[in-house]
Amino acid sequence: MLVKTRIRDVVFIIRTARVMALVNAAMEDAGVVCWDIKYFYLLPRPSEVDPSIETCTGIPNFPAYTSGKKVGQYAVQRALTDGAE
Repeated sequence: MLVKTRIRDVVFIIRTARVMALVNAAMEDAGVVCWDIKYFYLLPRPSEVDPSIETCTGIPNFPAYTSGKKVGQYAVQRALTDGAE
């Protein structure tokens, strides 16, 4: 019984490390692609196109779209759902 428990623990650790590696690789790849697309297309923000639009905060010094947070979240979601299979 003790041997089965230890084997199960080792398998759990290996699976956890694999999933974490998949998540980290997905986030890194998504970040690189996201920023590459931002600077390739250089899409302006709505307040840069229409001066009548006022913002509550300043405008960041990088292009508008795509959203880096959403790209990263989607990459993690896909890595967790696809990696669990």
